[in-house]
Amino acid sequence: MDPSTFGMDSTAGWQTLQSESDLPSGSDGDAVSFRIECDAHGCSLIMQPDAGEPTGAGVRKQFVMEGDGYRVGYDPESPRSYCGMVGTSEWLLALDRDEVGHLKRLLLALKKKMRRIASGEEEPPKKGNIGHARRSGDGMFHERVSSWEGDIPVSVELESKLMWVQAFGVPEAYGIRVILMERRQAEGVWPAAVVPGLLSAVGKLRVE
Repeated sequence: MDPSTFGMDSTAGWQTLQSESDLPSGSDGDAVSFRIECDAHGCSLIMQPDAGEPTGAGVRKQFVMEGDGYRVGYDPESPRSYCGMVGTSEWLLALDRDEVGHLKRLLLALKKKMRRIASGEEEPPKKGNIGHARRSGDGMFHERVSSWEGDIPVSVELESKLMWVQAFGVPEAYGIRVILMERRQAEGVWPAAVVPGLLSAVGKLRVE
């Protein structure tokens, strides 16, 4: 569904917009701001609290960092369930507190590994081979480094119990893929041009 055609192609959305009694309102009965989100399954109205107000599950605007091709955020005052997010201007993955912590830890480990390969501190694996597979010192995640001929010279994969992440490309310019695994299946990919900004933002998340 094309969100730009909301109210024309979406019967459910059109009916919602035509019924004033169905529009969201505050506890005092006054109108509140809301946004409309649509996907292939339909459309929803989502209330938009003021930036300074506490929220339910979600990330308030002041805790969102965004740039060209990425968005990431973590609201420390939001409930543990879906208090974080990562994505782009086009899509988002909602994250709970544990997932935000794993995301930060794994992506910063990827950044360090690719930097060490780029600087020559670590030898890249030979073409077509798995260079090594090991577990992190604290046992949180597994690491696998491999290399192929073709368009993906180097791949570094890290996997925890909650998610799998991959850096793919050359050590100086690589894309990132993230797959959530435990409670639901979801995948996000960012091209090499976006990764420096994404990693910088993730590094600023105030979560342990």
